[in-house]
Amino acid sequence: MHKEMPLPATLLVVDDEEGMRTTLADILEGQFSRIDQAANGEEAVRKAREVAYDLILMDVRMPVLDGLQALRRMRQEASHLRVVLMTAYDDRQDLANVREEVLAILPKPLDLKALLALVHDVLDEKAQPCAEQGRRGVGL
Repeated sequence: MHKEMPLPATLLVVDDEEGMRTTLADILEGQFSRIDQAANGEEAVRKAREVAYDLILMDVRMPVLDGLQALRRMRQEASHLRVVLMTAYDDRQDLANVREEVLAILPKPLDLKALLALVHDVLDEKAQPCAEQGRRGVGL
């Protein structure tokens, strides 16, 4: 975890399970100056139009609009988004096509140590000049 004051960084947590959203927001609150939540992909797309999030943590399977459909819509409007997908299912075949479009695909239940390391990497990249930034990813 960062020991300094959090960077002015923004996070969107997207999951249809309210408990998951609030738990992730609570765990990561010291890392971000703003954390928003969305209950489905449609709400996430709407919020991503309004705020340039530094990181989006998004569940894959949700009602209304799933995470993969939401990712496609978001990418049409902002290709630079940093997105981490989360899934409790073995969605490898479905996720194979989006692997290059996301920072990581994390299995649920989440490994909090891996999640925090990933968040730390994203925040470190935000603090670096753009020319030095690179893509890192872990996955299923």
